[in-house]
Amino acid sequence: MDGLVGREREVEAIDRLLDDRSGPASAIVIQGPAGIGKTRLWQLGCQHAAERATAVLVARPTEVEADLPLVGLLDLIDSGRPRLAPDDELTAAADGPFDAMRLGRSLSAHLAALAAMGPVVVAIDDVQWLDPATDRVLRVALRHLADAPVRILVSLRDGGGPDAPLGLDRAFAGDRCTSVALGGLTVDDLDSLLRSALELRLPRPRLVELHHACAGNPLFALEIGRALVRGGGDRTPASLADALAETIGRLSPEARRAALFASASLHRRGDEVELALGGPIGLAEARDRGVVSLDSDRLRFGHPLLASVAYERALPSERRAAHRRLFEATKEPEERALHLARGADGADEALAIEMEAWASRAAARGASAIAAEVAETAGRVTPAGDGPDRRRRLFAAAELHEAAGDPIRARGVVEALIEEVPAGPERAALLHWHANRLEDSPIAELIAQCEGALREAEGDRALCAEINTTLSDYHRIVGDLRRSLEHARAAVLDAEASGDPRRLASTIASACELEAHLGLPWDRAAMARARELERDIAALAPWDRPTYQLALILVATDELEAAAPLLHAELERARLQGSEPGVFYLQARIAELELRAGRWSAALRAAREAHALAQQGGLDLEETVTGTQLAIVLAHLGEHGEARTLAERAQQTATERGHLGLTIRSAGVLGFIHLAESDPEDALGWLTPARMELQRIGQGELSQPGVVANEIEALVLVGRIDEAEQVCSFVEHAGSPTGRAWNRAIAGRGRALVAAARGDEAGVARALAASFEAHEELPNPFELARTLLAAGSIERRARRWAAARDRLTAALDGFDRLGAARWAERTAVEMARLAGRKPGSSALTETERQVAELVAEGLSNREVAGRLFLSVRTVESNLSRVYDKLGVRSRTELARRLSA
Repeated sequence: MDGLVGREREVEAIDRLLDDRSGPASAIVIQGPAGIGKTRLWQLGCQHAAERATAVLVARPTEVEADLPLVGLLDLIDSGRPRLAPDDELTAAADGPFDAMRLGRSLSAHLAALAAMGPVVVAIDDVQWLDPATDRVLRVALRHLADAPVRILVSLRDGGGPDAPLGLDRAFAGDRCTSVALGGLTVDDLDSLLRSALELRLPRPRLVELHHACAGNPLFALEIGRALVRGGGDRTPASLADALAETIGRLSPEARRAALFASASLHRRGDEVELALGGPIGLAEARDRGVVSLDSDRLRFGHPLLASVAYERALPSERRAAHRRLFEATKEPEERALHLARGADGADEALAIEMEAWASRAAARGASAIAAEVAETAGRVTPAGDGPDRRRRLFAAAELHEAAGDPIRARGVVEALIEEVPAGPERAALLHWHANRLEDSPIAELIAQCEGALREAEGDRALCAEINTTLSDYHRIVGDLRRSLEHARAAVLDAEASGDPRRLASTIASACELEAHLGLPWDRAAMARARELERDIAALAPWDRPTYQLALILVATDELEAAAPLLHAELERARLQGSEPGVFYLQARIAELELRAGRWSAALRAAREAHALAQQGGLDLEETVTGTQLAIVLAHLGEHGEARTLAERAQQTATERGHLGLTIRSAGVLGFIHLAESDPEDALGWLTPARMELQRIGQGELSQPGVVANEIEALVLVGRIDEAEQVCSFVEHAGSPTGRAWNRAIAGRGRALVAAARGDEAGVARALAASFEAHEELPNPFELARTLLAAGSIERRARRWAAARDRLTAALDGFDRLGAARWAERTAVEMARLAGRKPGSSALTETERQVAELVAEGLSNREVAGRLFLSVRTVESNLSRVYDKLGVRSRTELARRLSA
């Protein structure tokens, strides 16, 4: 095969994939630049697959088809017949509204059923041209394949980014997704290729010259070689572009016209192109010259760039005429819509109306990119005197561009409209839309733009409600919670005045959630009203539903029994609706609930699903949110390596995006990890700045950030007792408006540690009593175990051995049940110290011996305190007693004495 010269190792890699007939689903990605031989290698892989597999499903998408919905899926289905017998969901996929979740799960079920009879291969050439609708369906399907013996063979052009296509690297963990990178051929390999494919023999200098011109690319080399053959071999074209231009330039006018029509066609069906041309005129010559070939019923260009050259060399009027003829000859509705738009010339209201209808139909079938182009053309051909219709059509086009994954084009259309629309509600709506799409801009600029939009929207209360909601969100992101609540309450008033129950329900719920976030009593009657409104509203996004917002409040305030059924019901609703964003947001909240409730394995399952879904959706900020929640769960379970990686990544993203809430929360995770690793000093490097931000912004609900409880303990461990007491006061004050049990439990534990460090036994007793009393109202077994550990440690230092043993045994039991291995180890260390003096010649207690050994190793007092979970003051007193007992006066003497 022409392109397989020098590709022996790559062929072996594909054969290894295909020879594994029973392992779980796996994939290989053939990657390289255009013309490097990916398709040749992929074709050979398909041939080998046909010899080994029960079924081979094939799709060969092209660039011109990339905007047509579900073309790739239908190709896979057609190629799989008769073994693949999809149900009505798949066979009717092209005729109904697009639903990626439903189709993906259905395809996954059919592939798994087929794989039960033997290995199945799904082979896709040039996967970068796969239409977005099929791409989304396959991502869902591959994620649900589990252990079915399905092999994925795809080729991919370089330049698609670091992630594997179709989410393969995420769907198939570990080494189940491998990449084969194709490089350029050597001079000798090119010589063999030219001899075998073209019977072209070149002297070494000309061969080196050609190798330089094509950079070892076999397809480029063949095209330049053909140009040499046609031209008599007396001149090597300087580049591939020159060779292709010469190829098109040598065609007759009829053949050039045929090449234009073929390049303008999307499906490139030979019969449709011939019908548009009015006969086979020119096509035969184009085939004879190697410009096009007929593969089944499709026309394929000899080189992908030949289509671009043929199209670009034609005059604009010739291109429009070709599209108008193809519109009449083509049957596929989305392609007809595109030809109609590209053939349009001049203002025409009737044509604008027709194209608007075509765009609407294309959008309903998932062809967002085609719908966007058609809708934008509809706006452009609207007569100048019909301004409102023109702007409406262009704005619709902007939203379709965004849906198609082209936000830059969408913003460009809206920015042009903003310039031409006078100040007022219409312009305010555009400004608000625009501000919501400038994710990379500083938040301060977005706030300023929304405030300007709010001024222009005066009188349109529905629009004001939307803008105030956005301003509330932005102020919350930057940490101005009071301003956020002001805008949330203003949004409620605007929604009430507008008479929009949908907006009213979501704004009431959002205001209640903000009140709870600030640590204020939240309006339960208002939330009940919002939920009543919710019952009659079908089209609410999962995160806008009052029930979801209520569940957030209940989780944050530890009303877990009330929150659990709400979250699980909302999760089921989101799954039935096929809302993956809704699913991962809800799973992240369920993970938090299960962590607080002490069901850590359930928390881990929910957190992993949430993070995987956010990753697969390519949603940067959402991936950070779910990654932070997963890091919190992993950190509690002692999986510090993965937790640290996720938290550091979240910290970077949140800082870059100016998302203060996520910055604080990821800092809380990192501080918790350092504390668990006996490194209180580094823990404070994360925790203290985060707590200062919480104080600055006035956040009253302190349990979610995971900061203050850990900071208090770290401060005591390093001997900063006064600061620890100040943080305890902050926690108490923040919880006082609602009497939160969490705040009383944490502040009580902290005050007990502070009192113990000061030798205040009465203060210890009062603080611990207050903490344990609060724990009776708090369904959080981890925090209870930590308080038991603190109490046991205090009792041990006071030499109340029986009380210490009881507390520490209860703490150890709690940590063991949770799976908190690192905290269980820490508790075991404390219990070991109950043994008193070590037998033998040494008169040192167990704690004194441990302190002495670590000091002799060269650790500072602060480092010893962190390692042994003691305060610095305790280390100092133990070390003083060691010096007295052993009769030494320095660390050097101590090291020598212990060594002896």
